[in-house]
Amino acid sequence: MGTSADQLSTEQIISAIARLSLPELEQVFDHVLVLQARRKATALPAAESALLARVNQGLPVALHDRIVFLRAKREEESITDAEYEELNRLTDQAVSFHTPYENPQKHW
Repeated sequence: MGTSADQLSTEQIISAIARLSLPELEQVFDHVLVLQARRKATALPAAESALLARVNQGLPVALHDRIVFLRAKREEESITDAEYEELNRLTDQAVSFHTPYENPQKHW
């Protein structure tokens, strides 16, 4: 990445990202994945583009917010056993939300 007076270097960006909290890092990571997908999508065949769009589709707001909340509690080490189980279940649900097959294991 070239630099100019109004651009950050790659090292500056990485340094700034390293100082983010986990929820902020996850938010930045989600945005970077979307940017990457958009740039790659222009060069992909239609079937791959459709799959990529499905994978990069955002989670329902309520599901995303609850996962973020429970992850924060886990990071703070204040999560209960029931909340930890809920986080695991919701994480599985989020993965299945982005999986285009009913049973992804049988397609591997």
